[in-house]
Amino acid sequence: MSVRAGREFLAIPGPTTVPDEVLRAMHRPAVDIYSGPLLALTDGLLRDVARVELGAKNQDINCKVNGIPSASLAIFQLPDANALDVADDIKAKMKETGALLAGEMSGHTFFAERWYGFDDALYTGARLLEILSKDADASAVLRALPDSLSTPELNVAVADASAHAMIAHLAERASFPGAADIIRIDGLRVEYSDGFGLARASNTTPVIVLRFEASDAKALARIQGEFRRVFNESLPGQALPF
Repeated sequence: MSVRAGREFLAIPGPTTVPDEVLRAMHRPAVDIYSGPLLALTDGLLRDVARVELGAKNQDINCKVNGIPSASLAIFQLPDANALDVADDIKAKMKETGALLAGEMSGHTFFAERWYGFDDALYTGARLLEILSKDADASAVLRALPDSLSTPELNVAVADASAHAMIAHLAERASFPGAADIIRIDGLRVEYSDGFGLARASNTTPVIVLRFEASDAKALARIQGEFRRVFNESLPGQALPF
């Protein structure tokens, strides 16, 4: 089978009748990606950012590309799967709230103070150099920054379309004694004087995403314990990666 997306071709040996076969094939070395945007969809990323539909499930419909028997394939971008859309949302929220600084997890930093409110790596570097230039020993400045412990992104696999419902259920019922603040915007973020815990539903895959950060190992374990208690109370039997 040969798939055309714009001007790009994906060659998959043998007949393909369901979209999942395309997604599985993209994990195999036998798949030949010639060039262009489809190259970025290898290594299983396609399933995370797109919905795939075959245009011809009826075997009586014939499709050819350069005389080669082929099948049409539609790839639909999922909501919030485009980094440019995410950046636009951040800029819009900054304008709405008057925020001077914003950032997101992949490392983009947005400056509105003395700049134009978009993410700019070169300008971010320049601002860091400006700060360091005010001290004779830049290394001492960096070493003096507070340190903390943090987890990587932790994922809890759930059934399709249930992650948002589960997070809404948690946010409505959960209690966190001793928390300094509980933020229920896009999930559940619980702030403590010595760290935080975060649980939110992924917009691209059927998982609940968790992250934890604390000033030391004891605080990190305590905050994770609070989230474990809440999950066990509200969603008993759910396997947790912490």
